[in-house]
Parts: sequence; structure tokens; C-alpha cells
Amino acid sequence: IATTSINQGDMDGWPFSIDELQIRFLHNELVEFNFDGVVGIPLLTDNPNGIPDEEASFRYDAEFDWSIGEYSFSASNMEDHVFRSGMLKASITISAGSNIDVTFEDGGGFEVVATLNGIFSLDDALPGSYGDGAIVNVPDVEFIGLEIANKGLFVRSPGCWKVDNLNVNVGTLSFGVGHIEMIEGNEEDEVFLRFEAHLDLGAAPMEIGAEGAFRIAGKVRTSENGQQIWDYDRFIIDALSITKETDQMAFYGHVIFFDEDETFGGGFQGRLKLILKSIDTDDVGVEAMGIFGSTEGYNYFMVDALARLSEGTLSLGGIDVRGIGGGVYLNMRQEDLSYDFSEASSEEQLEEYNPNGTQASYDAYRNSLLDKLGRSLSGTSYIPDNSVSVGINFAVILAATGNPEVFNANLNLNMEFAAAGGIDQISLGGYANIMAPISWSGPACDGISIAFTMEYVSAQASATN
Repeated sequence: IATTSINQGDMDGWPFSIDELQIRFLHNELVEFNFDGVVGIPLLTDNPNGIPDEEASFRYDAEFDWSIGEYSFSASNMEDHVFRSGMLKASITISAGSNIDVTFEDGGGFEVVATLNGIFSLDDALPGSYGDGAIVNVPDVEFIGLEIANKGLFVRSPGCWKVDNLNVNVGTLSFGVGHIEMIEGNEEDEVFLRFEAHLDLGAAPMEIGAEGAFRIAGKVRTSENGQQIWDYDRFIIDALSITKETDQMAFYGHVIFFDEDETFGGGFQGRLKLILKSIDTDDVGVEAMGIFGSTEGYNYFMVDALARLSEGTLSLGGIDVRGIGGGVYLNMRQEDLSYDFSEASSEEQLEEYNPNGTQASYDAYRNSLLDKLGRSLSGTSYIPDNSVSVGINFAVILAATGNPEVFNANLNLNMEFAAAGGIDQISLGGYANIMAPISWSGPACDGISIAFTMEYVSAQASATN
């Protein structure tokens, strides 16, 4: 007896059909019934409505022995079959032997878990959060033991993905991939396919290595008839860390991308530092940072730079100028002029930290960068504010000649101009360190640090803030 089509059957979100139903009676009592049909996996379809059809489904057999109360359900892929995943924008060949396990409990409904083995390949334009999208090419990647489910954790096991000698192309760049996994997102309806990658730029001996990660993000939603739809959401480039060190110099950098941040909206922030080791100090070099973004319908940016000078380059009678810097910002303002002594030198540690291949370590790395959004080289924080038209910073770092640890100071002059015209505020601030090494981006960890602030704030700016 044919009873339901795949569009009618519902295993708590996953569609199924009953193609044939058999019922057996003994002495006028029901003792057994069995049925078969197809069950669909929402990940493995690119139908416009997001619901698998019979061509994108597994065949199953189910049986219930009423006399002993035993229920059995078996669904497997009898031969290799190519599916198209709308969520992942990819072709997925599911190998023979992949299976679906179904359990049913009174009051709890169906729990469906698919264990999948196969080959993943991608060559498509992926619209993202930071532009119209990039052409992403992933050649055939074999995976084993990927487990996905219809409820609870949608990804029960990320499986094992074989990435030996795998290169992934994102636009015109070719990345070597060190790790792939499917993981749960931060929200309960999110699923990510995450790639950790490295990029080698240049040729020996000046090649530069970059590490980072990007994600294909999907959303799990429910249709009007209760069936699950696994949709493509966006392509995300999380962060890149760049490192190069030789006997003559050290180069560090990172870029962090952010989206839907409560304060900063969407955009990116980057930082670069070049240290010249050939000079008799580790402190000589150039450092720069910038943040570019948009929020609440307007764009903003801030750029900041600092040149670190060697001792004796510019002397002022017993005091050396050890650093000169400045910056400019648009539609942003200084959040406050206080200095957090508990975070002294945190920027120095942050630059040299790189993810080591685990999801937890990469999350820690990314979160440490997100915590510093809007933080300038001097340690002052800035947030978007379109009541401020333009701001300008000037910085100078001073230290005692011959022994900078006896005394050093970081001075910052800031001017902000209102969007409506006129000066919003002028401030002179900084900190002085005594019996402590020069701290370039905040109060020193050792010795004595004294912070000071002098400012003029217009009546209009005071009322606004």
C-alpha cells in the first residue's frame, strides 16, 4: 500500500515517504508490520525550497515486531551517489555504506542520526559578510564518520577529513589547508564548515607565512510544514596572522574580521609591526594599526602609526625621543581617557600568539583580537560616533638618555572636531614609568607607572556624551 510521499512524511524535521506497507495478523491480533521508502537529509539537497526530493534521499526498511515490542530501522546508501548541497555550495559524493539510524520514543518523537562517508568538492562563488563574495575552489576531499542529526546538536561528530597536500583557492590566493571540520555555530541554529589554512608569500629567503581560518556558515530553519531546511548563510574570513623572523628583522601582523558586533557593526581591524634587529636594540622599527567598518548606516575608520627610534637618534638634553607617532579617525571618538593598568603589555603578547590547529586555541586567538577592537597603539580605546567628524592624534615617547628604565613617558595630544562644526575636545594625556622598561602600548608591568589627563570638552560634546 503506498501511503505518503516524501513531501508529506516528517521525522521531526527530516522528510520521509512510505512507499509500501505490510501488516501481519495472527489469530486476529496484530503481530508485525513493516514498511519501506526513502528518507531525506536536508544537508544533501539544493532544491529551491530546501527540502530533499526522492532523488536526494536514502532508501530505508523499517519493521516492528509487536509480540516482543522490538522496532528496527535501517537506511543505507547502497552505492556511491552524488548529491548537491545548497548549504555548503558543494558537490558531495556519499559512499556506499553510509547509513541513517532512527530511534523513536513516546513523547520524544524521532531522533535521526546520519553517519556519512564520502568526498567533498567545491567550486563556486560564495557571497560573504564583507563583499559580493569570492570564488572558492576546494578539490576532492575525503571525509569519514561525519555525523549529523535532526535535533539537539546538529553536528554530532565532525568526522575525519583527509587534507594531506590539499590546496584551497580563495579568489586569486592559494592556501594550504591543515584542518577541516564541520562544527556547531555560536547560535543554536548555526552550522559551520571550518577550514584552517596557511599561505606562503614570496620566495626564500624572504618568504612570509600567514595562518588563519575561514568558514562556510549555514542556518537550520523550519518550514511551514515542520520540515528542516539547511540554508547557506554566508562565507566568513575570520582572521589572518602573519609572521616572519630573520637575524636582521622580525615582522608580525594580523587582520581580524568582525560582523554584527553590538558596538562596531561590521568591518575589519589590522595591525603590523616591523622590528629591525640589525640595530643594537630590539625596539627600533615601525608599527601601524587601522580599523575600518560601518554601523547604523554610516562608515568609520581609524589609522594609527608609530616609529620607534634608537637611543641617541634625537636627543633633547638628557632626554631621548624614542618614538614619534600620529593618527587620524573619522566618525569615531575616544571612549575614555583612563588607562587599564591590569592590561599592561597585553598587546605585545598578543602579536606573537598564533593558532595551533585546534578549535579552542583558534577561538582564543580570535577572541583576544576581538577584545582589542578600537584599541590604538597608545592603548586608548575608540568607538564609532558620527557626531564626531574628524579626530587627530600626535604621540611622542621620551626616555632618559643612557638608561631609559630610570624614566620614560608616553605623551598623546588629541583633537576632535564636531560634525556640526567647531572643536569638540582637546586632550593631553599619557603615562610616566619610573624604574621600568619602555612600554610602548600601555603602562609598564614593572616599577611605577603614573597616568595623567588634561582635557577641554565643549559644552555640546559634554551634553552629547
